[in-house]
Amino acid sequence: PAFAVLLCFALSEKHRAAAAQEPPPPDAAPSSPLPYFMHQSVPNACGTIALIHSFANLPPHLRSEGGEGWLEAFVASTSHKTPLERAAALEEDSGLEEKHNEMAMQGDTRVQDFGQSGSPGGFNAVLHFIAYVHIDGVLYELDGMKKAPRARGATSPETLLKDTAALVLSEMGDDMRVNLLALAPAQ
Repeated sequence: PAFAVLLCFALSEKHRAAAAQEPPPPDAAPSSPLPYFMHQSVPNACGTIALIHSFANLPPHLRSEGGEGWLEAFVASTSHKTPLERAAALEEDSGLEEKHNEMAMQGDTRVQDFGQSGSPGGFNAVLHFIAYVHIDGVLYELDGMKKAPRARGATSPETLLKDTAALVLSEMGDDMRVNLLALAPAQ
């Protein structure tokens, strides 16, 4: 079984346009705590948002296994907020910003080169992360660029990875610059 699937892909103008054309969500606290969803308002934070979406929508007994870390504290403190309020809370989290910058300096990825054609070793693409989760038999797409979670069909923990892969294949067409990562229990 899988609990979440992360998709990393080359962001296209088609995806940006589709996200921009969605109708605005109601500006009210969610009537149900699931799925936990937040908007992305911090640039280059889509990977962080996808991880938050994945963690926040884990079954409660699995979320508590990690103890009282940053993720658990953030999700607990924002669970009653709207997606826009959650985004603002992330923007204001100086502890995460400091840790993120510290970790970014340790890596080899030069984010500033993304999208710059002609730069030595430049990637010339902007990457984006989305989370897919299973909640009560429904496959949800959680994309911080979009206005709300999207129900994408039926699934189960046993078929989440297969169902997500089929959805991605059907929507990406010929552009197969994608990576899928399943969050699953240790075997």
